[in-house]
Amino acid sequence: MKQKIIWAALALLMPTMAWAADKPNTETVKSVLNYYHTGQEVILLESKLCTEIIKDGENKNECSGELSTQQVAKGQKVFLWMNYFIPGDMTEKTTVLMQFSRKGKVFSSKELSMPQSIRYRTWRLLSTRKTGDWSVNIEQEQENGYLSLGTVNYSVVEAAATME
Repeated sequence: MKQKIIWAALALLMPTMAWAADKPNTETVKSVLNYYHTGQEVILLESKLCTEIIKDGENKNECSGELSTQQVAKGQKVFLWMNYFIPGDMTEKTTVLMQFSRKGKVFSSKELSMPQSIRYRTWRLLSTRKTGDWSVNIEQEQENGYLSLGTVNYSVVEAAATME
């Protein structure tokens, strides 16, 4: 578990390191590259709710209209945008399961099949037809079950309630 936390921290720091004036030390780079080639657990680097996905240009596949709250209006078009670090030279594709739940019941599931990548960005349209608290559980399929990558919670409220 401790190793997973270290890898997650390193993966989160990679984009920051790229923009930093100082380059990362050799051991850090070797460590991250080693995990990229030999690791097996996907890391969900970032997730956010947004109203649009940029389709063209320099920021293609990025989130636009990021919501500052996890509260969305009923019927509003909202995406869950995610950025993954996917290791594993020996794996053709990695399967990630997303389950969309409300009131403790799964309303729908989506499977994502993702190739090895340092920065794999994808998104899914969220259900906003019914008011209430929703959760999206994200898990990586493994040989003997599923590994939790994280949960994203959001609330659907009547349109007037989002103005408060």
